[in-house]
Amino acid sequence: CLVCSMPITDAHMCPYCKQCACKNCLIGWLNKKSECPACRHELREDELIKNTFMNEMANVRIANSNYLIDSRLNGTVKRSEYHE
Repeated sequence: CLVCSMPITDAHMCPYCKQCACKNCLIGWLNKKSECPACRHELREDELIKNTFMNEMANVRIANSNYLIDSRLNGTVKRSEYHE
């Protein structure tokens, strides 16, 4: 997130520059300043666009975070089963 520097949750974007950030971060920013934190274009909360694709990708990443690819094993293994 360009506001909190953490992984984005509930991604929303500016309609002008298409930069994404957490919805709550953007709302907090807009309560202090009436502009996009990236492009500085005047922006209102009701103009924010939900980024469904980014939200779905975040859910996939979270769902798969317990797995990793090990090319030596030619497959995917659970983190808990992986030992060096």
